[in-house]
Amino acid sequence: MWKRLLLLIAGAWLAVFALVGVLDVYLNWGKTQSRSQEQYVSLRAKPDLPMVFPDFKMLDQSGRMISRDGLKGHVWVASFVYAQCDSICPTLNRVMSQLAQDSRTGLVRFVSFSADPTDDAAKLLRYQQQYPDLPSARWHVIRADTQNLPMIAYQLKILSNPRVMSQGYYPTSENLYLIDKKGVIVGVYNGFDSAQVDQFRAEAIRLCTSVSAP
Repeated sequence: MWKRLLLLIAGAWLAVFALVGVLDVYLNWGKTQSRSQEQYVSLRAKPDLPMVFPDFKMLDQSGRMISRDGLKGHVWVASFVYAQCDSICPTLNRVMSQLAQDSRTGLVRFVSFSADPTDDAAKLLRYQQQYPDLPSARWHVIRADTQNLPMIAYQLKILSNPRVMSQGYYPTSENLYLIDKKGVIVGVYNGFDSAQVDQFRAEAIRLCTSVSAP
C-alpha cells in the first residue's frame, strides 16, 4: 500500500517536472522566434518616398572611390547583391543589363552594394566581368563596408536593425532603387515583378530625357 502510494507520488512529481520542461522549451522557442522576426529582413520592403539616398563614400571593384555626391548630375540605379548570390542577384543584373543596352539611357549609372564582407576587389571584378552588357565604366560594384553598409541598409528598410549584419544577415533585396540627378530616390521597383520592371524602365528613360533636355 505505502509502496504504491510512494510510486504514485513519485510519478506525479515526474509528470510535473516533465510539464515544466516542456513549457520552458515552448516559451524559449517563442522568444527565439520573436527575436528572429525582429531581425527578419523582408526582401520586398520599401522605404517611404521620396527620400535622399543615404550618404556614402566607398570603393568599387576597380579601387575607385564612389560617393553619393560624386554621382550627382547622373541618373543612377542602386542594388544590393553579393558575388556568391545565385538567386536574386542574377535577375536584378539582367534587368539592369537590359536598361543599360537601351540607347536612351546612356546617362544611367549602376551601383551595386556587395552585402558580403568577404567580397574583395578581385572577387567583385570577376563578378562584374560575368555581365558584359553592364559596362564597367558605368557599373560600380561596391565592396562591403561593415561600418557604413548596415546603416545604409537600415535607412532603406532592408535591414530591420543595423547590428544584425554582424550576426550573418546579408542586406540583400529584390528591389532596384532609381535615383535622380539630385540624389533623391524617386522609385523602388521589385525586379521580379514584370509590371514594376516596366515602370522602372519607363521612369529611367523619362529621367534621362529630362536630364539631357536643354
